[in-house]
Amino acid sequence: GSGAPGSVVTLSLNMTAGGGAQPTGLQWTMGYPAGDVAGVTGAVGAAASAAGKSLSCNYGTESATCLIIGFNTTAIENGTVATFAFTIASGTSAASLPVTMSAVSATNAAAQSIPASGTGGVITVNQPPPAVSVSGLTCTPGSVNTPGTSNCTVTLNTAAGAGGFVVTLSDNHANVTVPASVTVPSGSTSAQFNATATEVATDQSAVIT
Repeated sequence: GSGAPGSVVTLSLNMTAGGGAQPTGLQWTMGYPAGDVAGVTGAVGAAASAAGKSLSCNYGTESATCLIIGFNTTAIENGTVATFAFTIASGTSAASLPVTMSAVSATNAAAQSIPASGTGGVITVNQPPPAVSVSGLTCTPGSVNTPGTSNCTVTLNTAAGAGGFVVTLSDNHANVTVPASVTVPSGSTSAQFNATATEVATDQSAVIT
């Protein structure tokens, strides 16, 4: 399954019995990353419910031990035995959350153990793209013999989206001229512009923003 931080993702636990096995009860331990999963709730699945079984789980911060059982000897047919709703923590930075299965056991109507194993799954976290912002501005050369020009590069923290990203420019000196803005093209992380300095009689400093 997949979802954004703060959303709820539901995973199904499916059982397939072979070799003539007729399980009437199941137990397992399910693991998940502490801190990245804010909560888990389970519900009995259609296959287990049809056999008159119920689901009981002991939930912890990073694991849950669950039992499917009923006061009958009805075998559980192949299919979904449980579903689990995982709440992805709103503050997680993870790209994926593994859900593990361990300590899987099954019994038949005679309370005899049946060999059993389980395979876990993965929740893909759809992280939102970072907000585009200016991460740097450099001009070369840093000192200009006036009149002269310096080539400047503005850099973004991530690639510009569709339509590009407009960066507003300014300076604090009357003898320095920069464009009002420069557009970083879509898919790019930088754009260039010129800063032009007119002649001055003494060394001067200017700040380009």
